[in-house]
Formats: sequence, C-alpha cells, structure tokens
Amino acid sequence: MTVVAAVCLVVAAVVAVIGMLAVTGKLRPNRWVGVRTPATFRTPEIFTAANRAAAPALLGGAALFAIAAVPAIAFGGPTAWGLTTLAILTAVVVIIAGGQVGVRVAEALGRQKELDDAEADGCSGSCGSCALQSTCEPARPEQA
Repeated sequence: MTVVAAVCLVVAAVVAVIGMLAVTGKLRPNRWVGVRTPATFRTPEIFTAANRAAAPALLGGAALFAIAAVPAIAFGGPTAWGLTTLAILTAVVVIIAGGQVGVRVAEALGRQKELDDAEADGCSGSCGSCALQSTCEPARPEQA
C-alpha cells in the first residue's frame, strides 16, 4: 500500500501544479495538460478562461488524491483499499466535472466571439432586418 500512497501523492502534486497554473492564468495552450478541445483552442484567451473555470475542480481533485494516500498509509487490508479506491474515484469524477465546466465556458466564449466578429463585420446576426439579408441566408430553391 505504500506504493499506492506514493503514487497518489505524486498525482496530487502534479494535478495541484496544473491547477495553480490554470487559476493564475499561466497555463498556456498546449497538447498535454488542461482543458483541450477545439472550443478552447480558438484563442489563447478562451483557453485561459476555460482552464481558470476548471481550476477549482483540479485543486479539489488534487486534495482528494492526497487524501487517498492517508488510508493507504494508516490502515491495512480491505479498509485501506476501499477508502483509497473511493477517494481516487471521487477525485477523478471531480476533475472530469471541472473539465466539463471548462468546456462549457469555452463554448460560450466562442459563441460570443463569433457574435462579436459578426457585429464587427457589420452584421447584427439577425438576417431578417438587414439590407444584406441575401448574403446571410442560405440560397433557397426557386419555387415554380
């Protein structure tokens, strides 16, 4: 069980470092860590915001991984395995939930960026009231 405790503590430290980088905004877009989806890679600002939103869950998951090491060291037998497994599974669920929060933030910011870009191009996003309506809407087949 000592090896399991050591692995839990190492994972806790790694996840905590990633969480601290995310919460401070120092986690830059990369291929390895953080919330990595097409939505988060639209701009570096969206990546940073998404990972800041996920950071509390990462830090909570890191704490849970550290807590998972306690029963692995303090108890023996099935009790240690059961409590350690429960803490590890809870940590994984918390981290995944934080990632989902980050994805939702990235998608919302991406939609807002698209609206802002469209507005900057002179389009309000509502084709029914624009003089350029024919350029916004898809072509309709001519009716006989």
